[in-house]
Amino acid sequence: MLLTIDIGNTAIKSALFEGDNIIQFNRYDKLEELFDSTFSKSIDAVAFTSVVPVKSKLLSDFFNEKMSISAYQIKSKSNFNLKIKYNSIKTLGIDRICSAEGAFYLYNNSDTHPTFKDGSFLVSVDCGTATTINIIMYPNIFIGGMIAPGIDTMLKGLHKNTAQLPMIEKDELSWDIGNDTKSSIASGVVNSAVGLIERAHKILKENYDANYITTYLTGGNADFLSDFLSIEHQIEKELVLIGVKEIYKMNLNIISKE
Repeated sequence: MLLTIDIGNTAIKSALFEGDNIIQFNRYDKLEELFDSTFSKSIDAVAFTSVVPVKSKLLSDFFNEKMSISAYQIKSKSNFNLKIKYNSIKTLGIDRICSAEGAFYLYNNSDTHPTFKDGSFLVSVDCGTATTINIIMYPNIFIGGMIAPGIDTMLKGLHKNTAQLPMIEKDELSWDIGNDTKSSIASGVVNSAVGLIERAHKILKENYDANYITTYLTGGNADFLSDFLSIEHQIEKELVLIGVKEIYKMNLNIISKE
């Protein structure tokens, strides 16, 4: 079985695949928690994406030394199912590509969506430390997207970098106009995040002649944002890990020669 891992700025997520089926999904706060859980699993291969270089090395060393598995790290030089149209792929977060690859796989293996054709777009939104929007244009072109602070980052930033603004909790978030400082922050943060996503849809329709847009949400704040969005979307907590699995499969011939 294939163990896929996504090392993010805040959390570490993993999914164990048997073929294309997810057997187990986990979320960890620390890398050590992942290590402690792996010995109970039957693992044949490991593939991962990471935005934290120090943790990448720790993970590679662990699987190599403890389980004699050479973990495959997805990098900009990997082969992808998507054609990347980005000015500098080396600066493009690999987690963003994995998220887009996951959306591309799910769409093309769904019975509920129409055929992906000219005028169709896929949007993957990772609602984590940052809110990242990734856009795929027919037939398989990653054209770019948007990056903005995530909900938690905005809340902490407002509290830390100002003298009088309080810290509020996510369960206080609201779309409505605030009538005091706390509710104004709650409204500003929600509408900043939701507005970013819905603005992306508006741009695709007005500037790219999009006639069909399918949106996938993932990340720790996906459930929070979902309640406020007016556009159609679906939440896929394993989206990045599905992308890791698909990219790993795309590179199997290269991996076997290493």
